[in-house]
Amino acid sequence: RLLKTRLGKTVFDFLILRAPIFGKLIKQFNIAQFCRTMAYLLTSGVPIMKSLDVTGHVLGNTFYRRMVQQARLDVEKGKTLHEILGQKEKLFPPTVIQMISVGEETGQVSDMLMQLAMFFEEDINAVTKNLSKIIEPLLMLVVGGGVAFFAIAMLQPIYGSLGNI
Repeated sequence: RLLKTRLGKTVFDFLILRAPIFGKLIKQFNIAQFCRTMAYLLTSGVPIMKSLDVTGHVLGNTFYRRMVQQARLDVEKGKTLHEILGQKEKLFPPTVIQMISVGEETGQVSDMLMQLAMFFEEDINAVTKNLSKIIEPLLMLVVGGGVAFFAIAMLQPIYGSLGNI
């Protein structure tokens, strides 16, 4: 219920971006989603203003959504996309900013965005695959501990009553 409010969603998004393992994964997911959406829209001929507007509505994290909405206003004022993203170094790593800068200089922004999206999606897949390999043994230990707890909880009264006979 708290996550449905604006403040609750903002606090949750702030905490999840700062989480030790999942924070990096969430950032990469949002960057990949931003890059892929922008690349598809720009490739299909949608103007950059409308592309930023649509992309802002697609992103799930409030910080990324606000950044894209602010970027739309700054692009209207004449700033380039890499300048705008460069001001948000906590949300976008320098490689993203540099790739977009190269794309803007060469006129291949959509191609660079697509390459960035594929790079981050591959990284996300690798991390989640490794994460599942780490979680699986831990989950087995937790389940085994639960089974052992219930087995002891059921057998101890039986042995206790046999000892009194």
